[in-house]
Amino acid sequence: MNLNFRDIAAKLSPKGWLTVGAAAIVGVLFIYLLMSLASAPSYATLVAGETPAQTEKITSALSTGGIAYQLSNNGTAVMVNPSDVGKARDLLDVQGLLAGTAGSLSSYMGSTSLGESQFQQQEQTTSAIEQQLDQTIEGMNGINIAQVQLAIPNQANNLFTGTNTQPTASVLLNTSSTLSPTAVKAIAGLVAGDVSGLSQNRITITDQNGDVLWPSSSNSNLSTSLTAKQSAQNAYDQQLADQVDATLAATLGPGMAIANVNADLNANQENLASVTYSKKVTPASTAVTQESLKGGGAGPGGTAGNSATNLAGIAGAAGGGNSNYSNRTSTTINDVSHTISRTVVAPGAINRQSISVLINSKKVPASELPIIRQTVENAVGFNAKRGDTISIGSLPFAKIASPAAASSSTTSMMSDAKYGLVGVGALVFLFMMSRMLRRRETEPFAGQPTWLRELEQPRSLAEIEAQTQMLDLDGPQVITRLRPPVNVAREQVEDLVDRDPERVALQLRQWMTED
Repeated sequence: MNLNFRDIAAKLSPKGWLTVGAAAIVGVLFIYLLMSLASAPSYATLVAGETPAQTEKITSALSTGGIAYQLSNNGTAVMVNPSDVGKARDLLDVQGLLAGTAGSLSSYMGSTSLGESQFQQQEQTTSAIEQQLDQTIEGMNGINIAQVQLAIPNQANNLFTGTNTQPTASVLLNTSSTLSPTAVKAIAGLVAGDVSGLSQNRITITDQNGDVLWPSSSNSNLSTSLTAKQSAQNAYDQQLADQVDATLAATLGPGMAIANVNADLNANQENLASVTYSKKVTPASTAVTQESLKGGGAGPGGTAGNSATNLAGIAGAAGGGNSNYSNRTSTTINDVSHTISRTVVAPGAINRQSISVLINSKKVPASELPIIRQTVENAVGFNAKRGDTISIGSLPFAKIASPAAASSSTTSMMSDAKYGLVGVGALVFLFMMSRMLRRRETEPFAGQPTWLRELEQPRSLAEIEAQTQMLDLDGPQVITRLRPPVNVAREQVEDLVDRDPERVALQLRQWMTED
């Protein structure tokens, strides 16, 4: 059946036009959605849970290598095209930016053959242990590259030489920050735990500057104290700077601000003791002592004589008379309640800290600097009375090269399948629309139409056919009854009969069968 769109358009009512328009809009939106999903590039997670500073290094390396990337999770995760995952991991691994998780020892073992000697097998096992330790240590924070060299003697040779040679290990680290003594000790314990018979005091750990990190010097307490204080300050500075970077990256966007923190921590441990006395006095004990003495006077002196005798008589006369002695003493011991407090102040108190934040003036307007300053002060716990200082600067940042777009040659089969699905979906949509329109054309009238109810006199099918045959004769023209001058409904019916007589006849037959 050939579709005549002009006739279909002429027969549509306003409601039908609205239906067709709405269907067309839905179809266009559906096709646009499919095209958007098909053309949108898919990304796979390359790294996650990284600091903003580490993410910036990774994205810079990917841009240099021409690999397209996308940031997610507030700048802490990097996503690349699934076809570029292997290339990106190799690029980051070469530059020491990929911190992975070490696999099992068997994954580092090469292929073996039946003709291998015991020495070759031992060297292969040692190399596998070294690779596993390298990747495990590189997964720690602050370590870019780790190289472990093991010297494991053959125990069979000790049986014949009578000596007991112990294994040794040396570790070379390339670090991005100063490692704490605890982290260095953990690395030494990790290496000693993976090698049988290896003691921690036979392990040497060195950084990229040639400084020996392990074994640590136990003779210089001052050096150990300074190293511990410096390590604590570096760890605090890095952690606080990362927090500020993450906060600014979530609000301003990745790469819009850089924060640096320089803190002075108190690494001394103090023991404080204090005594507090109560104002209330309570008597604990009272002692009373009382003394009394009573006595009579002596008789008169002798007769007058020489001078010596007269003096003695005068003295005896003066000593006469009665005596009465009394003494009372009271002693009270008061008990004053008091409290003794002993406090151990742990090291790590902040003496003062300096914070500096640099903002990209190309992307961040100067009007937002006061808000950024207040946000940073609240984030770091700024205290002006303690001597803290903060500076907010605005400078244009260097432009980072945009990642190269993926070439058309790297388009996978899945992308082609998406375009094929879009085409199939469009064809199915057009087929369903045309089928629905054809069904609407062939289906019978629902109910009695308005134009049939407005007929003045119903006519049978035989009268209509007779009138048609008479008009087709070559004889004299049959003059029919004049139509009323004003009858719009009849004119519409007659026009419909002239344009589509089959449809009118079909409706009339249906009514006749119903009667």
